[in-house]
Amino acid sequence: MSPAPADARRLLERAAALAAGAALDVLPDPPVGCLLVSARGAVVGEGSHLGHGLLHAEAGALAAAGPRARGTTAFVTLEPCGPSGAGKRTSPCAGALVRAGVKAVVYAAEDPTPHASGAGPRALREAGVAVRRVRSAAAESTLSRWRGSLADPLPWTIAKWAMTLDGKIADARGASRWISGEESRARVQEMRALCDAVVVGSRTALLDDPDLRPRPVRGSGGRVPLRVVVDGELRLPLGSRLASTAREAPVLVATGSRAPAARRAALLAAGVEVAVFAGEEGRVDLRALFRALRARGARRVLLEGGGDLHAAALRAGVVRQAAVFVSPAILGGRTAPSPVGGAEGLRAAADPLRLEEVRVSRPGGDLLLEGFLPA
Repeated sequence: MSPAPADARRLLERAAALAAGAALDVLPDPPVGCLLVSARGAVVGEGSHLGHGLLHAEAGALAAAGPRARGTTAFVTLEPCGPSGAGKRTSPCAGALVRAGVKAVVYAAEDPTPHASGAGPRALREAGVAVRRVRSAAAESTLSRWRGSLADPLPWTIAKWAMTLDGKIADARGASRWISGEESRARVQEMRALCDAVVVGSRTALLDDPDLRPRPVRGSGGRVPLRVVVDGELRLPLGSRLASTAREAPVLVATGSRAPAARRAALLAAGVEVAVFAGEEGRVDLRALFRALRARGARRVLLEGGGDLHAAALRAGVVRQAAVFVSPAILGGRTAPSPVGGAEGLRAAADPLRLEEVRVSRPGGDLLLEGFLPA
């Protein structure tokens, strides 16, 4: 028997809660939740889309249900994806539901993207699965940021930093290894692996000499994100780990109009891509840079600072969420850098930039605070 609309909405609200719990890991993919409900009304499997590029909610629910999925009704916050869609990283959910013997699908929201809209429900109906749409305010709420990102010319950018209890990202001499613990650093590796580009400033590149290539993690497909340095004066040394590995994995140096020609030629000869994004007073135009990253296929970007770059990016409006690792340590020092620098503050104390839908976790001995920037 098909559930009454009120029961369907209640189940979709439960699926939406699953989706909301993983939204910080998923965007700019849609946060989706799925329940598999037996003929007797018991939930035998549930799942949510757990991360950008990872398995979809339906696959998670089917895995949890196993053979009990046969004969169930699936309640999904977004229509299941079908066989179409260029660049798909996962197999179509509609086919998986059919193969598992799901008899009916109730979904809350339509997928507006041209390559996906209607394909899943059509494939399900052709396979004999009953399909019905029941609108849900809770489901629409979880999808609102994703819908906004579809028309955004900028990538979904996450500002990440590690700081001490007194708000320092390095000591007074600029040393920052290691502020966060081993588990936090492993979490950063996962974040990098599931992003399409990683961006740092020239000071971070000089002081830390990072490589920025992540260790492969599940769902990443072994891909290496584009490594980007914002460097208005082209100070990146040719012997740095970034420049010296540019022929192994791509490195882009974004610079301004005052970049020395000789330095540019030397970096190009080393295999580093150099692009000018001319801003005011020779600085890099960050909005132009991030538009260019989106145009070349970077949908999810990790911004790893330092403080001046974070401040400039927040001021330019290119950051969509933040991930802040807080170590139970104190460094002190008037000149020790903070995670959001710059000569002027971003906001007044009476009206700070406040994260929304904050999630707190404990990687090792640190705290990790994550949240969305206000729209």
